[in-house]
Amino acid sequence: MVSWIAFAGAASIVSRTRSWPMDTILIIGGSGTVGGHLLTEIARQGLDRRLNILCAARSEATARNIEAQGFAAVHVDLDEPQSITAAMDGVTTLFLLKPYGLKMLNYAKSVVDAAAAASVRAIVNLSAFGPDASAIDLLTWHRLVDRYIESSDIAFTHLRPGFFLEGLAARINLQLGTVGDLSGARDVPWVAATDIARVAATVLGVPGPHAGKAYSLVSEALSAPYIARLLGEVAGRAFTEVAIEDGTAVEALISRGREPGFARAIVEYAKAAPDFPCDDATGTIETITGHSAISVREFLERNLAAKESSAPT
Repeated sequence: MVSWIAFAGAASIVSRTRSWPMDTILIIGGSGTVGGHLLTEIARQGLDRRLNILCAARSEATARNIEAQGFAAVHVDLDEPQSITAAMDGVTTLFLLKPYGLKMLNYAKSVVDAAAAASVRAIVNLSAFGPDASAIDLLTWHRLVDRYIESSDIAFTHLRPGFFLEGLAARINLQLGTVGDLSGARDVPWVAATDIARVAATVLGVPGPHAGKAYSLVSEALSAPYIARLLGEVAGRAFTEVAIEDGTAVEALISRGREPGFARAIVEYAKAAPDFPCDDATGTIETITGHSAISVREFLERNLAAKESSAPT
């Protein structure tokens, strides 16, 4: 059977055969930070040579970017349930990276319902680090999605990463020599998106052994003052931590496109994160992938030069 994939406003229509001889993975959220690393890791592990990899794309521009990386794109608009249903045809495993917004629950429910109706066998769900029982809005939303997936009777694996190391860039001011702090100079869990992607690709490749698991993904827990000292050692000049006011952080997130309510939830999560126990989470990445997690120092050493070269003079 031939299925046609059309992008709204596109001048061309792309066709592909849906009678797949191999298992098919659908990636929802493949155009962001984690998703981009995931596609790289899928190629590195050679999963695309033994599995069909489809990447959801809302726009034609996103589809072109995905195809430029050597992957097939399928039209999915989470505001159009029929597009989700169509994309699930023939899919055996789903990677779900939920959009960070107030409709996260609505979108996740639509995707899980469509996956269940299409007899998808496994879902790898990108969730968030923290305890199951929490009154924090962001964690509550993630845990509601986790529970809904579990109630679907689809085999599941939850990936629960700490704060992305890539997000440190927004907190570092190279000109002033400062590191912004939202967590009261206390330790918070950090992890590199590359490590999240490596775990995700490993699980997607062979989901069976990981079914029913919830993996906390943390490289190490460090405070902003400690990170400032590491930056100083790597850069060869002094850095200090500077407390960020809640309102300032919320406004910064809104300026980068977050909805006000969701921006406030992110800040609330950041302030609560030091209270989340993570002693048992730091070895998970190596256990699953066979590779040590990228440390904060390693990340700074790899990325500081690029940040400095792009900083205004």
